[in-house]
Amino acid sequence: MGKFTFVIEFEDGKEPPVHAHMEAFGGRVVAVAFRDALSEDNPPKTINTYPQVLSEMRCFICNGKHPIGIACPLSSPTVVSHDA
Repeated sequence: MGKFTFVIEFEDGKEPPVHAHMEAFGGRVVAVAFRDALSEDNPPKTINTYPQVLSEMRCFICNGKHPIGIACPLSSPTVVSHDA
């Protein structure tokens, strides 16, 4: 699906109403910026994220990695014996 970006200047107070599901030029408005977004000095940068595989997610207890279904070695109760 093709997308275009328009910046249209209106006199103050003569801006048309903008709303969700609005149609323009035979298409549907999917995003609106109430400023001249093309004139910004720092345009948004693309950020790529790579979600972790569920079986490799970090454990909150030991901050290590272990498969789902395998208990964290630090989460098991520790038995302390005073009979030394």
